[in-house]
Amino acid sequence: MDVILSHFNLDSPIPTFFELYAQERITPALMAAYRYFMSLLAQRTPRLERFVPYLDESFLLLWGAIDASFLKLYDATFTENFFNFKRSRVLATESAPATDELEEAVMKVRLGPLQRGDRLYSFLTALVIPYFRTKAESFLRRSRRARGPRCGSSTAKKGSGDLPLLVPFCECSL
Repeated sequence: MDVILSHFNLDSPIPTFFELYAQERITPALMAAYRYFMSLLAQRTPRLERFVPYLDESFLLLWGAIDASFLKLYDATFTENFFNFKRSRVLATESAPATDELEEAVMKVRLGPLQRGDRLYSFLTALVIPYFRTKAESFLRRSRRARGPRCGSSTAKKGSGDLPLLVPFCECSL
């Protein structure tokens, strides 16, 4: 089940680094805007205050519905479709032999539309896995703030919300 992203640019079929980076940054920016909007709405409407702790889950449901419909219609998530990317299934690869010593072998790839399993895989990797990663990072951030810099770590600063990608194991007496 190989799924690749293809870009419809006449000059170059490969997306640039900046397009990929911008595509990755849209969802967190929209999530921050959603959290801000819902918190303002909850301040003005007291009945909505009980839903504030569940903003991440409500954003996941809303964004999941949007991405699922875009995957079904366009074979791309919302942010991928925004930059005119499309997910395609790799049907076959053929390598053409090089005709000259200086010429490299050319790889020909046949692409096809996504199947149902591919869409489910794309949905999980684009939405569910980042959600659980965000929840795990926020849990680690809260637990680190509650513990403080006790583990002999000289890099741990009080009030620092930045976590390294891999949290080192430390033996502390709790």
